[in-house]
Amino acid sequence: PEPHPMDWNLERSMSVALENRPEIQTALLQIESSEILRKQARNQKWPQLDLEGRYTANDRSFDYSEAVSGANDADGELWSIELVGYIPLGNRTAKGNFRAATLRLQQNEQRLLKQQQDVMLDVRVAMREALSSEVLVASTRQTRILEEANVAAEEKRLRLGVTTSQDLLDRQEDLTEAQVREVQALVNLEKAIVNLHVAEGVLLRELGVATEVSEGV
Repeated sequence: PEPHPMDWNLERSMSVALENRPEIQTALLQIESSEILRKQARNQKWPQLDLEGRYTANDRSFDYSEAVSGANDADGELWSIELVGYIPLGNRTAKGNFRAATLRLQQNEQRLLKQQQDVMLDVRVAMREALSSEVLVASTRQTRILEEANVAAEEKRLRLGVTTSQDLLDRQEDLTEAQVREVQALVNLEKAIVNLHVAEGVLLRELGVATEVSEGV
């Protein structure tokens, strides 16, 4: 893996996570649904007034053909308008439904708050892990550069005859270990970045994976 610079910004990552994490979106939909049900339950507490209208066209003739023609000619038109009102007495059922709907709304709001806190904690932990991994990459890189310099110096000393092949081999082994540690640190950094994208809810987007369903599918 090749190291690539990251623009670390905790506040921005938290904002992205709160906007994209699916559990947050689900909680928001639950709150919206609870608000609709609460409004419906609240409306059921009030008196009801219905306006009803009817229209009929018929004919009282006993002859079928005359009855049909009479209906078509609107000989027997009848209009009626009714105004029907209901005034609930006590209405304990509606009031109980309203209290239950209000309680569900409050529970969903508390659930959203808890999920937001959990999401922000996930982002904070992932960001800390990524920053630590980046520091470790820089440290192992410096160690590898130092070991490369030691190997080069040991090779010069060997050519001058002031050291042995075993000493050079030891320096080369130290360099190999430093290279392995640097590669592992880079791998851990990549994992930490992936974990951060997961915490932000944007991993598929970062990988270039389309999640929208096209029309006709």
